Amino acid sequence: MRKLFAIVTAALLAVTPVFAELPFTGYLARGPIAGTSSVLDDNVALYVQYVGTATTKPTIQVSAAGDIQFEIAGAVDATVSCPEADNDGVIDVSDADCNTMIEVVNAINQGGSNWRAVLVAALGTDSSNDAFLLLAETDTNVRIGAPIYYDQNFAGSAPTVTVLVAPPYAPADGSFFFNGPGGGLNKNPFARGVSFLSAVSEKKTSTGTIAATVVYGVFREYRGSAASGFDLYEVIRTVWSQTGGATATQATLDFSNFPLVSTEGEAFVARIGSSTDITVLNLNAVGIFAQKSQ
Repeated sequence: MRKLFAIVTAALLAVTPVFAELPFTGYLARGPIAGTSSVLDDNVALYVQYVGTATTKPTIQVSAAGDIQFEIAGAVDATVSCPEADNDGVIDVSDADCNTMIEVVNAINQGGSNWRAVLVAALGTDSSNDAFLLLAETDTNVRIGAPIYYDQNFAGSAPTVTVLVAPPYAPADGSFFFNGPGGGLNKNPFARGVSFLSAVSEKKTSTGTIAATVVYGVFREYRGSAASGFDLYEVIRTVWSQTGGATATQATLDFSNFPLVSTEGEAFVARIGSSTDITVLNLNAVGIFAQKSQ
């Protein structure tokens, strides 16, 4: 037991000093986790991946209204649509069947679809109506995982800055969430792991009513099959909430005395917001990802 204690202590010291006096026996550090947002519209809401067999070019695009369109070689891909009866290759986010984030990913992951989707900094309960940033037709990274971004100040919703606290990955490349190029969903990239959150730092400039600074614990698992479709099972809990920092002021949540600890397989999502447009922003959350020792 003493040897294990020493190993865990050394691992935590090597990753982040905040855990120097708080070793967690039974867990081994696997690396840092972080989430950051520093400019408008840099929050990835979801990733999509092409899993079909066509050798021609698959593409995605997002309209000014936030609708997502899927094509193959310039032709509509009718294997994915919402409402489903349309068969038009479009996720119509203004439709009652597709106006939440969980409905969007479930529609993309429907049985027989050539595409897969995963939520990132979005919560399944979030509105998807007009929520996605305009995207010109592109095939960039669609076979490994292409990002669709939040439209930060989209009409009809209070602006939100939101980050997933995860092991490092490039925002333009969503391969962390899939099983290789064209390999489909990694049903839970955080499975068998625990996140320890050590600090959140936030700043936003807005003339509106500042929202609370909130840390959510989010458990997600994509359940089903290619034939029947994959439905997102999601459990969201509020881990921490406090009054948001004043406009244009840097505020810090310091968990040095004891980190926030996720449940197994859960990830942290940190959020700030306002009732009116946010013009300048900076949100950072950091910690460590660990797994039980064998």
